[in-house]
Amino acid sequence: MESVERDDLLSYAMIVLLERLTPTERVVFVLREALGFDYPEIAETIEKSEVNCRKLFSRARSKMGITSEELMQTEITSKELIDDFLEALKQGNMKQMVSVLDQNIVLVSDGGGKARAAEYPIKTQDLVAQFLLGPLRNVSMIEGTPYIETAQVNEQPAFILRSNEGIHTLGIIHAEGNLIRNIYIIRNPDKLQKL
Repeated sequence: MESVERDDLLSYAMIVLLERLTPTERVVFVLREALGFDYPEIAETIEKSEVNCRKLFSRARSKMGITSEELMQTEITSKELIDDFLEALKQGNMKQMVSVLDQNIVLVSDGGGKARAAEYPIKTQDLVAQFLLGPLRNVSMIEGTPYIETAQVNEQPAFILRSNEGIHTLGIIHAEGNLIRNIYIIRNPDKLQKL
């Protein structure tokens, strides 16, 4: 069970969160949380004191804004929730979109400096819904509706928006309590061409 839980740390959501850390904080976090190293082993590996490693780990967890329990929590997202979310996207229905979002929703986007993306995480149901529904005006229409499809990425539910040129946006969804809690948007063309 522990190995399965540790594998969950490799989700895209975790990768996005790890990007908030300094290189040293990232190393300490991965060695401690993902690989299960003890602090003396980490200290020897990175040539810092054990006390310093504990502080780096604590700072890393704080920057990521997550607790140990949240790291190991896995929850299966219902098909109905994803269907409702996609229907709201397709219809451009603000009210329906807000209804499937958790009140503490956080959306993080990655444009890689090559595509438009939000510079900072977007919070609140209204702002996230506006952000999600805005790009649909620019996506090409196929038979009068945006071309949106569901997918699984790193064993997480996701949606793909396509334009005439190919994939426009990939969104990875994380739900808690049958509401969407986090959305990770990828618009960086270098990452999208690997799909």
